[in-house]
Amino acid sequence: MSDVLGLGVQEIPVSAIRESKQALRGAQRESEAYEELVGSIKTDGLMNPIVVCIRSDAATGEEFYELVDGVQRYNAVLDCGFETVPANVINGENEAALMRKQIVGNIHRIETKPVEYSKHLQKILALDPLLTVAQLASQLNKSTAWISQRLGLLNLDKKVAELVDDGKINLSNAYALAKLPVEEQTNFIDQAMTETPSEFVPKMNERKKELDKARREGRTAA
Repeated sequence: MSDVLGLGVQEIPVSAIRESKQALRGAQRESEAYEELVGSIKTDGLMNPIVVCIRSDAATGEEFYELVDGVQRYNAVLDCGFETVPANVINGENEAALMRKQIVGNIHRIETKPVEYSKHLQKILALDPLLTVAQLASQLNKSTAWISQRLGLLNLDKKVAELVDDGKINLSNAYALAKLPVEEQTNFIDQAMTETPSEFVPKMNERKKELDKARREGRTAA
């Protein structure tokens, strides 16, 4: 392994990597997000390198790479059958330093806010007028319904959208609220923030039916 001792991003053999015994969590193969990650890597490859450090086996003296950050990505690459993986190789350090890097790596992964994400989806569709929602869903390894729900968040009142991005309104409630006219949405903010989806969503569905019926009859719903 002496030919790859230089630090930086490199393509290294998957077989030369060992998972850390101090890993914060194992691969979440049963989750939908993990399945989507595998599908994405199969389609586009691994875009964000994992992080490894060079270690030496205490018993045999053999050098290997210890996984510092990227447990999900590493296992997804394994499940895709890839023989090599792009990895950022860092200096070997003691266990405490490696654990700190694992925590920092998790802190650095800030999830994109839901409404911001929806705006990016809208931009993609705007840049390619021939691209359909179904095609975009396929490219992103998502369902068409998921893309449609996310795009629906763009119908939210600005104040409501900010609460969704701040995590004060859960996505299920946000999807239901987005089906109402903007002028109606702020009437249900408190309920959207405090009620569970099983309580809130049926109410919004019923309210939408009332509004639709009133519109067909040419009247205003009380």
